Amino acid sequence: MCVYLSILNLFQIKRWKHQSQPQTSPNFPSKSDLPTSDPFQMFPSGERTTAAVYAFLKESWKKDPRWGGMASHLVEDVHPMFREGFGALKRQVLSSKARKVDVGWFKQLNNGLHHHHSLEDKMWFPQLCRLHKEVSSEVRILEADHRRLVELEGQICSGDWEALVEFCDGLFDHLNREEMITVPFLLDGTGGL
Repeated sequence: MCVYLSILNLFQIKRWKHQSQPQTSPNFPSKSDLPTSDPFQMFPSGERTTAAVYAFLKESWKKDPRWGGMASHLVEDVHPMFREGFGALKRQVLSSKARKVDVGWFKQLNNGLHHHHSLEDKMWFPQLCRLHKEVSSEVRILEADHRRLVELEGQICSGDWEALVEFCDGLFDHLNREEMITVPFLLDGTGGL
């Protein structure tokens, strides 16, 4: 658990515009333990760090004898659906010269995301904070991420492709950080689900 909790230092890396924490050096596994190639070019630099650490942790979670249940469901079923759908939408926008946003596709994907985030905000995150007060501030950041995504929706529905890119980058980073916080608790049976 200590290894996972030390990863929470990643929250000191400045995230989106709505967060104002100072940047510090994260305390995570040595660089030699991380992937040698950089498959995370789609992320801004801070998010690439989170994505690399996330990839490292994901492999260690899968080796844990307790892997399964809600931990694997979140990591292998629920969140990949959002990563793949919004990732494809982002790639479509960035590959076209017109940078046209498929608003209908965005709304369809976003309806599922709203449902997912509503369950987290109203049920899971409050329970997680009651069970693990030590991660309450990190959970509050995840809740702020949800609000920032909602703020960007209007711009995206107006066709703002840059808002879509910010939304997708922020969402991917958010999902990585959420799993880094919650999976260890889900593995040990104290994740509140």
